[in-house]
Amino acid sequence: MQCDEANARAAALALAQHNTGRSLGELDLHGLRVKEAIAEVEKAIAAARASNPPQQRLVLIVGKGLHSADGVPKLKPAIEGLVRRHNLRVTPGVPNAGCILVEFVKPSERGWAGDVLAWMTRGCVIC
Repeated sequence: MQCDEANARAAALALAQHNTGRSLGELDLHGLRVKEAIAEVEKAIAAARASNPPQQRLVLIVGKGLHSADGVPKLKPAIEGLVRRHNLRVTPGVPNAGCILVEFVKPSERGWAGDVLAWMTRGCVIC
């Protein structure tokens, strides 16, 4: 249990350090493990949807994975998948390679191609 508490404190410290002074439309996830980052993105998506007026965009700063084991990114694919499951528009690499742009658009604003893509990335299978 002490390890979990220490990890939670470290995650809170990393969040505070990397996000102080950032706008509400940005969330820097550097220093977080995948599980912690997913929890923070869930909170950010809920807050964006609940804001008045509704938030239109969110930039998630995930990094390029340069500090991951073997240089293989872990945060970026996990967070992209999470955002797609929320049926939000996802643009990796915007505004730079270490970011993911999330846009809160209504299904009718995605167009038919966006609707098909959203359906496909949810992992639906017709049996």
